[in-house]
Amino acid sequence: MTLDDEGLTLRTPSSEGGLPWSAFSRIQRHSGFWIFTINRAQAVIFPERAMDESASLELTRFLQERKLLKA
Repeated sequence: MTLDDEGLTLRTPSSEGGLPWSAFSRIQRHSGFWIFTINRAQAVIFPERAMDESASLELTRFLQERKLLKA
């Protein structure tokens, strides 16, 4: 998973796809996971343990600066 100014990109050995920030209706941290909600039936779920603490803090700041992170 890559996060940048454009949005979120997911890559696997066989495929790649991306979503702009505007595609997410809500982004939050909950129970050890980052939840990037698209709609009521779709979300990208990413475990916090997959990032070190500094990367998690950087992501939090990035999302807060862009008013994308919901409490």
